[in-house]
Amino acid sequence: MGVLGIIVLAPLAYGTLTGGSSNGATIQAETYQALFLTNNQIYFGHLETGKEFFILRDVYYVQVADNGAQGRIVKLGDVETHQPQNTMIINSDHVLFWENLKPESPVIKTILNLQLQGH
Repeated sequence: MGVLGIIVLAPLAYGTLTGGSSNGATIQAETYQALFLTNNQIYFGHLETGKEFFILRDVYYVQVADNGAQGRIVKLGDVETHQPQNTMIINSDHVLFWENLKPESPVIKTILNLQLQGH
């Protein structure tokens, strides 16, 4: 399994076992958050929480290749046919948990590299 697979699966296993971030956790605005959904999708971005909805801005996610090859991180709106804006409003019923990412996270490093390339 590649590094990206470990990046994606390790937090999922941790959150499943520990319950992830609790309602009392503080969103660290200076970093990105990982948002884990009930459909097994994981999104990365700047999170705002609410009672009924979560708002995720500057959104990135792992796009998995059709052939099962290692996925890559892409910016929301760059590859989708319908060209969505780079903000998601997510019903809180579909959120399993969220986590603040460390500045040295490989996901954040990849996002910063994509931003340098204009994505």
